Amino acid sequence: MEREAFAGHVRDALAHLFERPYLRTHPLARLLLGPDEPAAADALRRLLLDAIEQIRPPEPCPPSSPAWRSYRYAHLR
Repeated sequence: MEREAFAGHVRDALAHLFERPYLRTHPLARLLLGPDEPAAADALRRLLLDAIEQIRPPEPCPPSSPAWRSYRYAHLR
């Protein structure tokens, strides 16, 4: 899968993060979890939320830094 297509799937999944029926059949769920994952919606949501937490800047980083802005944008979205 091309990088642009993957990024589009991620954006779309984030936009529907709390819509279980939508995420259950999302292309990103099939790609990352396999076609027969019974809890695909919950697993995909957990993967996305964990990925957002992984970009959280370390504590000494000032709140006005670009890293914090990126994290806050993703977290609030």
